[in-house]
Amino acid sequence: MLRNYYGWAELPKVEVEIKLDAPLDKVWSVLENPDEYIQRLDPRVLTYELDPPGRISVGQKVHTTVLVRGNRDAQSFSEVTEVVPKQKIVNTHTPNRLFAQSRETLTLEPVQDGTLVRVLVDYEPNGLRAKILSVLFARRVLNKNMRITLFNLKRLVESDDLY
Repeated sequence: MLRNYYGWAELPKVEVEIKLDAPLDKVWSVLENPDEYIQRLDPRVLTYELDPPGRISVGQKVHTTVLVRGNRDAQSFSEVTEVVPKQKIVNTHTPNRLFAQSRETLTLEPVQDGTLVRVLVDYEPNGLRAKILSVLFARRVLNKNMRITLFNLKRLVESDDLY
């Protein structure tokens, strides 16, 4: 859990899950190679830089430019803070206008005839304006964006169009 202004209290969170009709190895092959697949998973991504490049690993810095409402772009900076192959990826995002801190945890679980993927984002709004927006806007937008990404992951791994 992320530490917020008041200590270790519960932070707002958004969680989405999807069952993929694809084996864990196939799902992992997409997730561990973000340079190859990120723009197919999230159509809002305009640019994506991974430093150092290559397979996902702890300590990698991620800089993403995404298209947001009104044809504007927004920058996102994060760091991969945990990788457990075929089980979990955790990214911690740097503070921005809306979030003082946020963390995205993606977990994988083999299930009968496929893989269960869960994404949990917990975050602390940055200031009073962001707290109000969190209630009205941020949760809905985060939920929608995560669902789109997971739906695109489902389409990709359930097709023969990986490479």
